[in-house]
Amino acid sequence: ADKVVEQYDLAHARIFYKYVMGGGGMDIHYGVYRSASDGVYESSKETNKRLLTALDWMSPVKPDSVVLDLGSGHGGLSHELIQRFGCKVVGMNISPEQNKMNEDEAKKLGVADKNEVVLANFNDGLPAEWDEKFT
Repeated sequence: ADKVVEQYDLAHARIFYKYVMGGGGMDIHYGVYRSASDGVYESSKETNKRLLTALDWMSPVKPDSVVLDLGSGHGGLSHELIQRFGCKVVGMNISPEQNKMNEDEAKKLGVADKNEVVLANFNDGLPAEWDEKFT
């Protein structure tokens, strides 16, 4: 876990994740390329769109839902969840620097009131008080 934090918190690694793997967005996914002209950014957004649609099909997400985003990173998917469904999102992530980026972007987007970021290693388990917290 220490090596993961070290990697995510290095300035050059954050730049790489944001601009190379995320195409300038807050997502770091390998994505769904719908056309030959799609770049990393477009494919990342398409991946998020499909993930959110699948989540909503499995368990409808409503404004009173609370969704857990394990390994929330920069918060791109958390922010899209909030924007699309109006729900609350709790992101658990191991990197202090990524968590700060997540919180800063949530403020810029106007969704900070529904975006909770918890610094923790999910490999250590979830807090007992979270039992039945998420919908």
